[in-house]
Parts: sequence; structure tokens; C-alpha cells
Amino acid sequence: MNLQAGRLVLALDRTWLAIRHRHRQVPVAAMVLAGHVQGGRPLKLGHWATSSWAADGTSEVTIGSGLLAPDCSGVVYERDPGERLLAVLLHEASHGLAFARGVKDTGKDGRYHNARFLHLALELDLEVAKRKPWGFNHTRLSDFVRKKYAQEIEALRSIATGYRRAPAARTAHAKPRRPLYVCACQPPRKMRMSPRTFKAAAIACRACGCEFRGACKQVR
Repeated sequence: MNLQAGRLVLALDRTWLAIRHRHRQVPVAAMVLAGHVQGGRPLKLGHWATSSWAADGTSEVTIGSGLLAPDCSGVVYERDPGERLLAVLLHEASHGLAFARGVKDTGKDGRYHNARFLHLALELDLEVAKRKPWGFNHTRLSDFVRKKYAQEIEALRSIATGYRRAPAARTAHAKPRRPLYVCACQPPRKMRMSPRTFKAAAIACRACGCEFRGACKQVR
């Protein structure tokens, strides 16, 4: 981890402690900074993982490093990077509260945010909007939160001065499709096979009894 990333994780950890100081039931969580993509898909802005550390059962909050990029303002309300990071932390803290209280606040593999999540987010003074098809998952900072966490926002803003470059897009090399062969049925039945297989033995259609032959054009 480079120096800036290490400082950012430290600032995130201190902000989480500030949240826990104001909301005592928010559990301890390890801060993790992740890359732009994961499994070939854009990473979530943030993610709460319950009891993910084997040693002591500590939960985990993952923050996508793409949150620091200037163009990220198109997918979240907050344009200021410090406010943006705080908004995501408070969103994940709402999930933390649900875990601490034994409340099921999501469905559909954690993507749908139900009314229980709404009440928890409001308890942390977030503004919440409902958005189809994922329920109350769109959260933003209220003016009250901006004042209450002004010191933490400034600390996050001061360290969020750069961001990790997104990896270069890989050019997909499409595999050539095998040639298409047809029988004498009307309409003809179609079969794809390698030229080697076609030449190795005559393959006949059970319906018409005729051997498959090369098609005039490739049919998808």
C-alpha cells in the first residue's frame, strides 16, 4: 500500500471511530480500500461485510477507490470528496447497526434496502431516497450531518487529493465460430462443428437421412 492509500485508510478509520462515538451501537469494523473493478465489473461505492475476519470476527467496510475520481460525482450526490466518503461510511454504518441489532435490512443478496434500513439511515441523520428496484438504497448527507462531522469531512478532503487510475480496458479477442452445416430438411436443421470433425466422418441427420453439408452462409 502506498503512502497516500495508507493515510486514507487511517482517515477512514478515524472517521468510523467518530461515527461510533456518536452512535454507540455501530460495531467495530476494519477499513479496506479496494480498486475500481472487481471480477471485471465496477466495484460498489462501499460494502459492509459481517464478521469477515476469521481471527476475531471483526466486520469489514470496503471503500471503492473510484470514489476519489472526479467523474464519480455522477453516481453519488456529493461532489466534495470528503463529503462523498463520509456519506458512504454512514451508509455502511447503517448496515452495521442492523447487524448489531439483529435486524434484516436488505434482501435480494443485499441489494434491496428495505424500510428497516430506511429507519436506521435516518437514525444516523442521513437523507434517504427510494429508487427502483433497490428500495431505500440512495442516501445522502443532510446539512445537520455536514455540520456535525465538519472536522472529519475536512480530514478526508485533505487526504483525498489523488485517486487510483482505472485499469486499461482489455480488448476481447473473440474466438472464431465453427462453420455451420445443414441437412436436407425443410427448414434445415443446423449444426456447428470443426472442419476436422466434418472431414473425419460423414454425419447424417436422423430425420431426413441426409448428410450434413456446408451452409451457404453463417447463420447465428
